[in-house]
Amino acid sequence: MSKVYLVGAGPGDEGLITVKGLRLIQKADYIIYDRLINYNLLNEKKSDAKLFYVGKEGMKSSWKQEEINNLLLKCASEEGKITLRLKGGDPLVFGRGSEEALFLKEHGIDSEIVPGISSSIGGLIYGGVPTTHREVSRSFHVFTGHTMDGPAELDWENLAKMEGTLIFLMAMSNIETIANKLIAAGKDPDTKAAFIYKATRSDQRRFITTLKDAYECKCNNDIKNPSVFVIGDVVQFADDIDFFAGRPLKDRTFILLRKKEFNQDFKDFLIDNKAEFLELETIKYTPIHDDDFDKALKNIEAYKYLILTSRNAVEFFFKRALELGIDFRRFYNIRIVSIGQKTMKDIETYGFKADYVSEKYTSDEMIKNITSKFEKGAQVLYPHSDKAKGNIRAALSDYDVDAFEIYKNSDEAYEKMYLEDKVYDIFFFSSSEVISFNKFYPELMSKARIYSIGPYTTKSIEALGYKVYKEAKVHDSEGMIDLVKEEINYEE
Repeated sequence: MSKVYLVGAGPGDEGLITVKGLRLIQKADYIIYDRLINYNLLNEKKSDAKLFYVGKEGMKSSWKQEEINNLLLKCASEEGKITLRLKGGDPLVFGRGSEEALFLKEHGIDSEIVPGISSSIGGLIYGGVPTTHREVSRSFHVFTGHTMDGPAELDWENLAKMEGTLIFLMAMSNIETIANKLIAAGKDPDTKAAFIYKATRSDQRRFITTLKDAYECKCNNDIKNPSVFVIGDVVQFADDIDFFAGRPLKDRTFILLRKKEFNQDFKDFLIDNKAEFLELETIKYTPIHDDDFDKALKNIEAYKYLILTSRNAVEFFFKRALELGIDFRRFYNIRIVSIGQKTMKDIETYGFKADYVSEKYTSDEMIKNITSKFEKGAQVLYPHSDKAKGNIRAALSDYDVDAFEIYKNSDEAYEKMYLEDKVYDIFFFSSSEVISFNKFYPELMSKARIYSIGPYTTKSIEALGYKVYKEAKVHDSEGMIDLVKEEINYEE
């Protein structure tokens, strides 16, 4: 039986989604998502899950609500499928989630709602503003600042008399009206107020003002949506409670393009420093099944050297060996060559140790200091990708080499996502990533700070006409992290 889940993704920080919401992303067959969700959440989806972007900005949208409803109905019509409607914040707080839930009920579709953290609460917290405080505010009230027909019509006299915290969402086009109406109804013009723009994101901004100066503050600072507008005495605690303002990497969004499994150390560093990042896996890696390679694995004792130059090569090599039931004890006579500490550690997860590791983590270094010292005439097994450079194969011309393409990388399955037009810090770990990202997002490449893992990747970047901002001194993930640490004078 099919089912639809209306899930709140929280105010922006990917870590603020509920455990249940994350599990449903991992199970869903169809995901219909909005603009304000954190796109990293979509990396948790199944490989065959279908994505639909129906994002809105202000009152503009390429999707009308009726069309979204019909899409929900279409996806839910497939027997046994799970459809996920992923919405920013909480699905029922001004997100039209209640309308969608009623629509599904009307059409006999089984549905369930998974709450999320609303920006009306979570957004304030990231700005240091509590919704309540025992001494100054024992209630909070959340309002929409905009309806389908324009400014929200509220009971301003009752609002002005409320002693609790007043919170307005989607209100940036009507701040002047809100402030004037409240003051005219008797609200103290000097009541503290604040704006929190892009709450929980890297470019979050908080502006402290008063009710009478709110419109001027909004105009002078060009405050736009998505922003939360809060009025009340709780704003006085903002500076003391604020934990987010001192983040060293604010205003920067890092783009990581490798497989998410390879980014964990980089992600941990960025999370620890309250930085925002996007994992965009534009390239998918898939195995290439080759009968001759299978024969080579079954005759593994014949080889003196095994060259594994990347983490992907390690993964696909050993996975295929396990699928064929190869006894790893038969590797006893083989010398394993790798490039980089991460590749070496991946090899160790299969119970092996690399005998030779290239110190500078480049194929040229490996050729110069390792493969040049191989025993003459020895048999060499070199499994690699379909995009591998030819320098290693050429350097092994004096040896009996069996080289196989055991996996391919392709961006054919990638669906371009809506990315905000701004300056990103983009980290390229391979030439393939450079070519693929430029194919989908050339407009972002032209203004980005571009980081390169090493000389070959740098050449690929420059060949496309772009300038490398920084190249890692040590050509691995730690070397890339060190570039950021240097910029913020990071101390362990």
